[in-house]
Amino acid sequence: MQDCNRPTLMEVTRKGCQAAQVACGHMHTAFVTKEGQVWCWGMGLYGELGQDDRYDHWLPHEVHELKGVFVTYVACGEHFTLACTGAGTSYSWGRGKFGCLGLGDRQDRLRPESIHALSRACIIKVAAGKSNPLALSDDGKLYSWGRGKSGAHGHGHNGDVLEARKMLLPEDRIVIDMDCGRHHCAILTIKGEVWCWGAGQGYALGNGKEDDSALPIRVNAIRKFVIVQVSCGGNRTAAVARGGNLYMWGGGTAISDPERFADLSNHFGKLHVSEEGGVLDPQPVKSFLTQVCRV
Repeated sequence: MQDCNRPTLMEVTRKGCQAAQVACGHMHTAFVTKEGQVWCWGMGLYGELGQDDRYDHWLPHEVHELKGVFVTYVACGEHFTLACTGAGTSYSWGRGKFGCLGLGDRQDRLRPESIHALSRACIIKVAAGKSNPLALSDDGKLYSWGRGKSGAHGHGHNGDVLEARKMLLPEDRIVIDMDCGRHHCAILTIKGEVWCWGAGQGYALGNGKEDDSALPIRVNAIRKFVIVQVSCGGNRTAAVARGGNLYMWGGGTAISDPERFADLSNHFGKLHVSEEGGVLDPQPVKSFLTQVCRV
């Protein structure tokens, strides 16, 4: 198997399996078709491909265990996969270490299994960090579980959570969007607020500190703006405001030379940089990228 150095059309989509949504994990990929089917490929050591085996598959294979249900969304963690259906049912499979699958234990699953703890919730979206998944219900409730390192699941402690559990948000806020970084998460409420929790390394939580937080904290630096989308990657976070302004923070480990970053900031806008490098309080990125469209 060789690396691919340019975009290449997947043959499976050429043959009528049109993709509606796609997700990538550490070494595996999953996509949902317009007909609600799930296809996976890549590394299969922990069963993350849902093929009832531990083999790698270098071509997409349909997850037959999900035939008969209409899947609407998939998410990939480091070595596990999540899915939710049009009926609101959620599934997980792959590596069960740290309780990543939300099934009440740490065992691997080689094929999809319904997440019983979410059976009374209608799940409309799932997300996954390295070992900390999220699930969002149609009534704006947020559920999390998995590894507790740095408080990544947001339940106020560092112990692993083996079953999907509803998060207790301040004033029972309604969540409309969420995403996961490597060890931190961000959510967007119906009021346009952004809250973060988990590992603060690289200033990922947007509060000007590198301290971890096991409970959600509001990103106050952008509280006067109405945010419409959030996204996380590694230890960085981004938010799109109504009107198109893009705000970013975190990612300090990716920028180790403050002088080099200062040169970049002169081109892309004024950013608050610490002596060690990295963005502190979120600042608007004022450049040709500031007017962006939500995808």
